[in-house]
Amino acid sequence: MQLRNKQIAVLGLGREGMALKDYFEEEGITADYLDEKEAVDTGGYPAKHTFTGPGAFDNLSRYNLIFRSPGISPHHPKLQAVSCKLTSLTRLFFDLWPGKVIGVTGTKGKGTTASVIKNILKYARIPSTLVGNIGNVSLADVIQFDKDSWAVVELSSFQLMGLGVSPSVAVVLDVTSDHMDYHINLADYRAAKLEITRHQNARDWLILTVENPIKELILEHTHAQIIEVSLNEPAKGENSAYWSGDKLIAKIDGRRKELAAAGDVKILGSHNKLNIAAAAAAAAVVGIDEIAIKRGIQEFHGMPMRLENIGAYGGVTYINDSASTNPQTTLAATQAVSGRTILLMGGRNKGLDYGDLVAGMKKENKIKRVITYGEFGPELYEILTKAGVGGVEWAESMVAALRRAMALAERGDTVLLSPGAASFDEFDNYQARGQAFNKEVHAHYH
Repeated sequence: MQLRNKQIAVLGLGREGMALKDYFEEEGITADYLDEKEAVDTGGYPAKHTFTGPGAFDNLSRYNLIFRSPGISPHHPKLQAVSCKLTSLTRLFFDLWPGKVIGVTGTKGKGTTASVIKNILKYARIPSTLVGNIGNVSLADVIQFDKDSWAVVELSSFQLMGLGVSPSVAVVLDVTSDHMDYHINLADYRAAKLEITRHQNARDWLILTVENPIKELILEHTHAQIIEVSLNEPAKGENSAYWSGDKLIAKIDGRRKELAAAGDVKILGSHNKLNIAAAAAAAAVVGIDEIAIKRGIQEFHGMPMRLENIGAYGGVTYINDSASTNPQTTLAATQAVSGRTILLMGGRNKGLDYGDLVAGMKKENKIKRVITYGEFGPELYEILTKAGVGGVEWAESMVAALRRAMALAERGDTVLLSPGAASFDEFDNYQARGQAFNKEVHAHYH
């Protein structure tokens, strides 16, 4: 990507905006930094090149190159006339990266899968970095790596939109529905996910879950070699990775390998066994041996705020799944947790369908109480009660819901925060929501 002697705009003054600013300053490149919000932190940005407020995007035609932060949709009305000039930090990373890339996407599980891959690369002693939607957005680290290095990139639909490139190894976990408050419709969301494989060639690899709702759509658009991943042996597919009993098996290029055992997996849930299989398949196709794959899986103990057990107090277990921002992840969490469960759900609605979650909850006899909260709380309460889910009540905030759960909880119960919605009614992000949960639990018992 040619940046010299260009008029450059960066849209959005968040983490990616700051990462771009730091890189441009290091390279001696001047850019303008624009954000339509009035109340935005401009600290660290050059004052004479920073513009905020409702009119910040009014003169985009004067720029040659426009970096769009993920939170700003390419469907924004003021971006339509300059769509051919749009790019992103993610695209710049792909252009700058000297080695090869493993990209991971899906509606749920992509952060866990990407992290397991990175852990396997560590035990294989292969230079690598983990970047993307997971939170690491630095461009300065690129110079530390060479052509033999790997980047593991977690890619959201926001980052994939209009990316224009695909990684040499792509992992596509189940794509259901998310961010319907951002995308025009479900087709727009799915089209964004396709970008991870759209530009692959016959030498590249695509790891794809067998029961993926968009499997056929993906197969129509990919040119890559395919590895099908499942919890059971696929009915067809020359290359596959699957669980056979308690063994994780991979069949790639006619060779059968045992990569791990069920006892090696330290994280909860059958959905995570699928994530582990996808991660192991990605590692296997880049030539990592079985010993490193097994060790990387054994030494992975989960990620913060993804079914994270933060402790048991008075016989009550508290699990922080704040990273759950859609109903599919909440359903998976309720299925993964054993014993009587008090479920905390709520936040901000993203326009998603909660039908499958409701059906699943009605089958789960272990759910003792559901406490909805926040902006979406009253509506979620109505959805659940009208569908016949019992034991539902509403609280004003996440902390209020947690305090109510602590009052109700008895020895042997699990209090599960798995919101199934965005955090932005009360918190800046899911991390802040999860930290508030942990703080309240620890304050209550200490």
